[in-house]
Amino acid sequence: LVGELRDLETKGHTDRVVALNKVDGKDVWQTAKIGASYSSPVEFEWDGKKCYAVFASGGLVVLHSGDGKELTRHPWETSYKVNAATPIVSGNEIFISSGYNRGCALLRLEGGKAVLVWENKNMRNQFNTCVLWKDCFFGFDDKDLVCLDKKTGQVRWKQRGLGNACLKMADEKLIIMTEMKGEVVIAEASVDAFKEISRRKVLEGRSWVLPVLSDGKLYLRNNKGDMVCLEVSKQ
Repeated sequence: LVGELRDLETKGHTDRVVALNKVDGKDVWQTAKIGASYSSPVEFEWDGKKCYAVFASGGLVVLHSGDGKELTRHPWETSYKVNAATPIVSGNEIFISSGYNRGCALLRLEGGKAVLVWENKNMRNQFNTCVLWKDCFFGFDDKDLVCLDKKTGQVRWKQRGLGNACLKMADEKLIIMTEMKGEVVIAEASVDAFKEISRRKVLEGRSWVLPVLSDGKLYLRNNKGDMVCLEVSKQ
């Protein structure tokens, strides 16, 4: 089990990445202090080694899974030290994005280092991680839904009016829970334009909760804890 622990002073794990034995809970390894994060570590392979991509408060850090040794890092400072979206790993490339007007970047792992491919402010993920499909990133640049070209970092299309919403993909469709309107929106996962398929109001109030799809049912929740379940298996 690998994760970042904050404020666990009793074992001295503050702002570190720690690997725990899932059977007895004992430490397997821990890193030096690299900064706390809301983002989750991502497991991947690099040059035949199993690694973790960690988007810590100070930037992207790549760790060896066996002992937690730092292999490379890329500094990425954000206001309030918030890097919340999870890195997206595709082959030897890693995409990172942050809100507070910080922006996004594509990094390539080569020569033992993380090399910057491009960086801009075209995708500023506050908390919801993008999805990668057909060499494009779909996600929320602040309050706008954006399709971003992976190779160039340029915007393919932009859709306003959904708020700082939450998004996931299934069956080549985008499933979007709007921020304030309580609507679930289904759209085609198109790299050419925003193509809405359906829209339905299901909740009241703000929602920053990622939709969950399981066994043909779609679960949606708002920040107050109200939840609805929709049957989507025949749609």
